[in-house]
Amino acid sequence: MSGKAQPRSFNRSQNGRNLLSHRSSRSKCRFIIPIVSCSMILLFAYYIGIIIGMHLSINGEDISLGNSLRLNCDDLRNNSEDRDEEDKGERTRRIERAVADIVAQEIEKAKEDMPRFDSSTIKLNKESGAQNTKTEYQRFDKLMDKFAIGAARAKRADFVETFDYGTPDVHTEQNGQSEIMILYSSKDSLPTDQKIAHNAQYGSTNSDDSLPLLSASEATENCDALNVIVTNPPRDSGQCLVIMGNYESHHIQRWMRAEPGKKLDRKMPLKHVSRGLGTNGHSFFPIPNEKTIRSHWEQLKIYLESLPKVKAALEPIAKRAAKNNTIIVMVCNWGQSDLLINFVCSTR
Repeated sequence: MSGKAQPRSFNRSQNGRNLLSHRSSRSKCRFIIPIVSCSMILLFAYYIGIIIGMHLSINGEDISLGNSLRLNCDDLRNNSEDRDEEDKGERTRRIERAVADIVAQEIEKAKEDMPRFDSSTIKLNKESGAQNTKTEYQRFDKLMDKFAIGAARAKRADFVETFDYGTPDVHTEQNGQSEIMILYSSKDSLPTDQKIAHNAQYGSTNSDDSLPLLSASEATENCDALNVIVTNPPRDSGQCLVIMGNYESHHIQRWMRAEPGKKLDRKMPLKHVSRGLGTNGHSFFPIPNEKTIRSHWEQLKIYLESLPKVKAALEPIAKRAAKNNTIIVMVCNWGQSDLLINFVCSTR
């Protein structure tokens, strides 16, 4: 062999086959890798979708894509049995929350219907020192304590026998009128007995809550002044009685949903009317017409013209009838004059 390099011989057909085989294997790899990758991505997305759907059915809430990406590995490892247990537990918690909300709403409604409590609950009876577990409330709000700080009851018959205030009384026990109510405007006007005074100011939610029933003398023993309001509301109308703090007045204002000549109409606003207006629109105290006024003038003229003569005739009679320089005089209305004459005749 010579030291010169021998030239290589190439087989053109064989080299062509090798090159074609190499190119075909590379093209196969190009197709297989994307197919496998897409399959894995679709499979992964399929399982992710199942997990997100189960998460939505458990919570019963909307979930965004950002929240779904927060699913951790523990969620992925939970099996179907664990998810069923979580589903039951979450449903139980939701039911408990719903029941708690309903109970809270009912408690708030009950609080609104309960009597208004005073700022402090009375726990100790100062007089005896004994513990008092009753829950008490102030009968009248502090916004009204200028004219109403407490209240009590008394028998109607006892009251009219104790005080002769001049108004005729129906001496019969009528339903709804056998007792009276007394309002106390200050602590000084309350009865002397501490227990009675306390019950007049405070009521109890777990015992007899009625106003104390007293005798007329005991109920008014510390009243320096006594204003009496007499009322007899008709059964066929919804009459209300208002007591308002203001300048002392001895006149009762009357308001009605009616006008003179018109019947009671609940659609009308309350209007200030005379005390003689009835629910049927009839006025029992109409304004007198000119004829009535002139007839009264004639009667007044007779009285004024005869007054000096009558006084001269009555003066000696009065001196003889006077006791300790005092004479009791009884008068009556003109319409009752016949009854007065009969009374005088019967005393002869």
